[in-house]
Amino acid sequence: MSSTSKVVSVQGVVKNFGKIRALDGVSVEIDEGLIFGLIGPNGAGKTTLLRILATLLKQDEGTVRVLDYSLPENRVLIRRYISYLPEDAGLYSRLTGWENLYYYAMLYYGKTTKALEVAEVGAKISGLSERDLNRRTSEYS
Repeated sequence: MSSTSKVVSVQGVVKNFGKIRALDGVSVEIDEGLIFGLIGPNGAGKTTLLRILATLLKQDEGTVRVLDYSLPENRVLIRRYISYLPEDAGLYSRLTGWENLYYYAMLYYGKTTKALEVAEVGAKISGLSERDLNRRTSEYS
């Protein structure tokens, strides 16, 4: 790894699944030590991008560098340094999106007004519609 502070560099990444374009020219750089989240609606390509970064998928176009190693050429080497936790590992599938947000907020803040406020902020940031927030997460894509 070089002395660069960029641990992830994605430039113009495109990924297609048949006729469906999951990623359309995505570019992002992530600095070392930064806590970073991908937030967006269902079907926005978040999981696809993470699977590319985790070396589980190959991009169709664009460049991807993880720890200053290019993908897919260095995928075996990169796997020595990274881990990937799938999207559904942290959600309770029998709970709705809202119930999951509130549950995790309560773990930190207890059953307080602050937990409710934090869950509401999470709901707003997620961009999920009221309908989606009230669906079980097992129904999410």
